[in-house]
Amino acid sequence: MRAFVLAAVLFIGLVISGCAAKPKMEPLPPAPPPLTTESLSSLRANMQKVDARVRVGRVTAVRVGESLAAIEDMNLDGLHERDIVSLVAIVDGQETPIAGASVKHIEGKILVVKYTMLPGALRGPAVDDLAVIPGKK
Repeated sequence: MRAFVLAAVLFIGLVISGCAAKPKMEPLPPAPPPLTTESLSSLRANMQKVDARVRVGRVTAVRVGESLAAIEDMNLDGLHERDIVSLVAIVDGQETPIAGASVKHIEGKILVVKYTMLPGALRGPAVDDLAVIPGKK
């Protein structure tokens, strides 16, 4: 009898937990579209219409646990440790800032930055996001 009661309680508990509302799954923000050499050149040219000395590169690797990102395809002349970099996502065709960063070090033609997520950013930096350094006035 005791086993029957225990089995009934266990069965009812499983039924109730199976009927409980499932947590709502939020869709992940969209991944960046592949950034071709041509699209990077076009984005760079558009930004240079506003700021002739802006530097624009491509995020090529991200270490999320260390908040590090590697940047390539950017003119690195004159950059120094702690210079400021903005990481920008292209979301629905719009440039959306997602993180602020500072130069950690330069390895050959690769700029390594330490980033901090901006409040309200939909996602962290990803491969093919943009790195932007405004020209110095």
